[in-house]
Amino acid sequence: MTINLNINSIKMVTAGEYDEINVSGICSITGDIKANLINVSGKMDAEGDISVEHFKSSGMSTIEGSLKANTMKSSGKTNVEGKVEGNDLEISGMLDIDGNITGERLKLSGYSMVDGDIEVDYFECSGKIESEGLINADSVNITLRNHCSAQEIGGKTIAILEDQKTENKGLFASLFTENRKGTLSCNLIEGDEIHLENVLCETVRGKNISIGKGCIIEKVEYTDTIEIIENAKVNEQIKI
Repeated sequence: MTINLNINSIKMVTAGEYDEINVSGICSITGDIKANLINVSGKMDAEGDISVEHFKSSGMSTIEGSLKANTMKSSGKTNVEGKVEGNDLEISGMLDIDGNITGERLKLSGYSMVDGDIEVDYFECSGKIESEGLINADSVNITLRNHCSAQEIGGKTIAILEDQKTENKGLFASLFTENRKGTLSCNLIEGDEIHLENVLCETVRGKNISIGKGCIIEKVEYTDTIEIIENAKVNEQIKI
C-alpha cells in the first residue's frame, strides 16, 4: 500500500488499498477499504467494510459496514453499523455499535451504546455503557460514574465499584456524568470472583461473591463464599 490521501475539502474515495488516509475535511468512501492508518478529524462516511492497522478519530465517523483495526482510538463520535474487531480499542468519545465487539482490550471512558455482544480479554469502563447484549471478558472492571446497563456480564474476575475519585474526568465524562451516584442494572452477572457496589441485578452467580453497598440483588447463587455488606439487599441466597 503506497497511496496517501490528505483530505481537507470534500472528496469521494473509492474502494482499494491505501497507506494513510487523513481526513480533516469531508470524506465519502464507496466500497471496502484497506489501509495502514485512517485518521479522522473532520467527517468520514464509509459505505463498506474497513480493515486498517490503526484507526484514529477525533471527528465524526460513520461506517455502514464493519471495522477491523489492530488499534482504535476514538475521542469523537463513531458509529459502526456492523461489527468491530480489534486488539486494542480505546473510546473516550461517543461510540454507537449495531453489531458485536471482539478483541483483546476494550477501554471505555466516554459514552458507548452497543446492540450486540462484547467479547474481549480485558474490559474496562469508567464512562457510560448501554449494552443490549452480553459483556464477556476474563477481567471486567467497571467504575460507576453514571447509570450503566447490560443484559448479562460474565468473566473470571468482575469488579463493579462506585467511583471514589473526584478529579476532573474530562470533556465527555463531564457531559454524561449524572448528578447522583453511578449504578449498573443487569439481568445476570456470572463469574469466579465477583465484587459489586451499586448494582441492581436479578441473578448473581459465582464462586466467591461480595455484595457491597447500594446493591439490590434478587438472587445470589454461590459455590464457595459470600459476603453481604450491611446495607446491601439480597432477597435469596443459594449455596450450590
